[in-house]
Amino acid sequence: MLWIYAAGLLYLWIRLSSQKSISEWIKNGAWIAIPAIISVVTIWLFYLSKGENPTSVSAGVKFTLKALCFPIASPLLSGFSADDLSHGLIYHTGTPIFSDTMAIIVLLVLFELSLWLIVSILKQVTDQNYRLLIRVFYLSAILFFSYAYLRQMPISYEARHFRIIGIIVIPGTLFVFSKTAPAYRLVFNLLWAGIAITSIIYAAKGYSNNRNKSAHGVTGIAQWAIDQKSLDKII
Repeated sequence: MLWIYAAGLLYLWIRLSSQKSISEWIKNGAWIAIPAIISVVTIWLFYLSKGENPTSVSAGVKFTLKALCFPIASPLLSGFSADDLSHGLIYHTGTPIFSDTMAIIVLLVLFELSLWLIVSILKQVTDQNYRLLIRVFYLSAILFFSYAYLRQMPISYEARHFRIIGIIVIPGTLFVFSKTAPAYRLVFNLLWAGIAITSIIYAAKGYSNNRNKSAHGVTGIAQWAIDQKSLDKII
């Protein structure tokens, strides 16, 4: 949350100060920095300082391909659910589809395609605000998560951490493919439909399991980690 907050403030500062004098940059920076500092200090006092958190624990620096490639591949991992559909390339959320070696190869392909996609969006989209938004958030995500992964902080390799990147990139992706040949647009539409169908099936199956197979307490919320008899006894 904090890196998204920081990226948002950086975008706001650049957006308000672009093409203005140095004094305007300083003034706008001060107006943004004062409440930002108060917010971060408050978060530190009432949350981060209360015990271990993902950024306070590190197993030491270790250079790996996945630490460098995963954040850069985030537009496709999160925006097009490549990580979710494969049950997690690195951090498995179900039965793995790819072996460890194959997962790294797939990650490298997504890494290259994501870079191509970002470059294409920045070249073809003319809206300066949108281009700035992508630059700031994408680079912020790469810097933060590469640093965290290289230091082996306990932050999982899951696309959900990068969902904001996927959300930001999708409009630009739609624009880029709308300018391509009909054959490419057809492939893109089929891919999009496939993701939609898979998501609907996933939601329907999850709803059925939660309703019929999971234990339920007084709130009615499914409790997947306990059986009904044990839950009734605890209540």
